[in-house]
Amino acid sequence: MLFGYVDFSVVGDSYNRLYKKIFEDKLPCRNIKENNGALSFRTSIEYVKDIKELCEILNLEYEINNKKGLFTLFYNFKKHIGIIVGAFLMIVICFVLSNVLLRVRILSDDSVVKKDIIGVLKENNAYTGSYIPNLNATQLERELKQKVDGISWAGISISGSTLTIDVVENINSPESNKKRLPSNLVAKRDAVVDKIEVLDGQLMTSVGSGVTKGATLVSGVITTEKTRYKDGKEVTDTYTRYVRSIGKIYGTFEETVNVFQPFDDKEKIISDKTKTKRYLKVFDAELPLFLTFPKGNYKCRATEKHFLLFGFELPVSIKKVKLNEISSENVKLSQKEAKSKAYSTVAKYEKNFYKDYKIKDKSIDEKIENDGVRLTVKYKLYGEICEENEFFIQK
Repeated sequence: MLFGYVDFSVVGDSYNRLYKKIFEDKLPCRNIKENNGALSFRTSIEYVKDIKELCEILNLEYEINNKKGLFTLFYNFKKHIGIIVGAFLMIVICFVLSNVLLRVRILSDDSVVKKDIIGVLKENNAYTGSYIPNLNATQLERELKQKVDGISWAGISISGSTLTIDVVENINSPESNKKRLPSNLVAKRDAVVDKIEVLDGQLMTSVGSGVTKGATLVSGVITTEKTRYKDGKEVTDTYTRYVRSIGKIYGTFEETVNVFQPFDDKEKIISDKTKTKRYLKVFDAELPLFLTFPKGNYKCRATEKHFLLFGFELPVSIKKVKLNEISSENVKLSQKEAKSKAYSTVAKYEKNFYKDYKIKDKSIDEKIENDGVRLTVKYKLYGEICEENEFFIQK
């Protein structure tokens, strides 16, 4: 009875034929006894089917009072296979998730620093879905300090399935500590000097003077003369020292900008047809709920909806991305449309290149040509007109 046993209870008019059949078929039965007209015995689990068939042939009623052994345990296991397999899968999932990186937290408000850190992490295979035991925190810290320009220190800690990166951003030292070579302040454009602010250096111009591009406005070479008398004669000693010129020179200057807008142009078109893609997001890990992503250029808008449990927000959500395709096509602009785009280009140019200057005057010469619109814009600007130019001391 290696695999277990079963206790039978048989009821009938006569048990002689049952005894005879048990002995003929050599069925192993133990503890055979009659009690109050019922026959009870114990047999091995592998002979239960034979005993049942024998009782049916002899028209005897039977009951199974007890089952024990490995086979019984396996039978009970089979009856509850769903619960047991579910529990086993939960254990496996908990083990896997506890060793898989699901979230990366970067303790910095600088978007550029965050982007650079994420790039370094990806180079070292540290991203959502990575196997945590394979991550080397010490090596990651060293890589971050070497490759991310905006930080001076980085610390990494792993708690559960979250990787936390704490950084100390660079504190720029004063500019005066960086530049040690003597320098001049030179004009970076032709202008008329309106205002002078000099902290160090030898001023070489005056308010109201006209200067040309490249002319020295403040010199880093300061020459002084001292007069003394020796043996009744006047002697002049000349002393030269070299400094870094510090100051600002403001002036008024003129510039001309030409803008041409052709009638034949290309226009960006955003499709009204929206494609929607969904992700299952667990912490920072995003699992796509689609097979393929459309190719091309798209305008994207993402929304995220978290699952709730008893009013509490879970770290599991559905991220919905709406895509509108961006394409370009050749268009024929009218004269009015071309002029509008040309003036828009001028406005963008002013915003990008003249944001540090005051526009004192502006005149626009508009010319309609066969293939487009040409604008010639003349500016009268006011602002800083000098830049620093370092030099080496001659021996």
